[in-house]
Amino acid sequence: MTSFEKWECQQVPVQNGTIFFRYAGKGTPLMLLHGVPQTSLMFHTIAPVLVSKGFLVIVPDLPGMGQSVRTTHAPLTSKNAADALATMIAFLGLEQLHVFAYDKGCAPATLLARDHPKLVKSLIVSEYALPGFGHEIAQQPMKNATLFDHWHLGIFTIPEVAVFLIRGREEQFLTWYFWHSSYSGLNAIRDEHFTHYMREWYRPGGLESAVEFLGGSIWEDMEEFKSFKEGGKLEAKILAMGGEASMGNEGMLKMFWGSISASPLETASVPKAGHWLGDENPHWVAEYIAEWIGRSDDTIAAGDLTWLDGGNSGRKEAIAIATERAAKSKAHLMPSHGSSGDL
Repeated sequence: MTSFEKWECQQVPVQNGTIFFRYAGKGTPLMLLHGVPQTSLMFHTIAPVLVSKGFLVIVPDLPGMGQSVRTTHAPLTSKNAADALATMIAFLGLEQLHVFAYDKGCAPATLLARDHPKLVKSLIVSEYALPGFGHEIAQQPMKNATLFDHWHLGIFTIPEVAVFLIRGREEQFLTWYFWHSSYSGLNAIRDEHFTHYMREWYRPGGLESAVEFLGGSIWEDMEEFKSFKEGGKLEAKILAMGGEASMGNEGMLKMFWGSISASPLETASVPKAGHWLGDENPHWVAEYIAEWIGRSDDTIAAGDLTWLDGGNSGRKEAIAIATERAAKSKAHLMPSHGSSGDL
């Protein structure tokens, strides 16, 4: 099996830059969304297993992170990220797909499912609580808080302060970041992957983008998710997942996600895992994703992206058609439900 880093990849023009993604396989379309401080690399093991299960797997870098280039000063909100993903999916010509989202990737995934209910067949969310539904609690100071807790989330709400405190200390901060909320401590992340994430924060704009997306946009995101407090529900079937040493408690998952689902929420606790699901128990996660999606009685159209491969003689013409299709989709993006709809 081809290693994840050697998968075919593609850049797609979107409203405020480009979206970079890797892809492999043929079959049921499934998109995987990473969190912060990671990139699409977090799916180095999960993604190949899912390909072996008969999925077309699409793994983008979220806007401003990894190889997804940010070319404007539009805010890195969850709404803008969801709109960028919708444009990418239109480029690919997919009419329906499943989505697995992790950490902050859950926020744009939720908005994608809200704004495009016919597009997202099912949604798996993991290791996250939406702003307004629990995230804001985690960022507050607590009497019994320890170094293992999420004190950084409060700092990230003022991006300039976070960058000021972290700049020059990226390695030390990320060492703590991956240690906290882990199951196996500093063994959770491979050394070469840690180096990759550290370099992401060293590059121009890398740290700033991560901080803004995770915490700096929290208030705009909270306004956006008010639509669910006002009675909005997702049509997609939802599974909420967490590591047994982190957010895998059933009651916690139902508190965070139960009120936004039109159908009964399903939950799963990942054994021998903390927060870092893609690194601590990736095979279990991949197997569960495949099994859970496979339980559905409905099937969706199989996907095949070999027309994007570098060796395809008709690639240039196919990309021109796909780019035109994506451009048309931008004009039909749904307006923001909150106050941050800059696009």
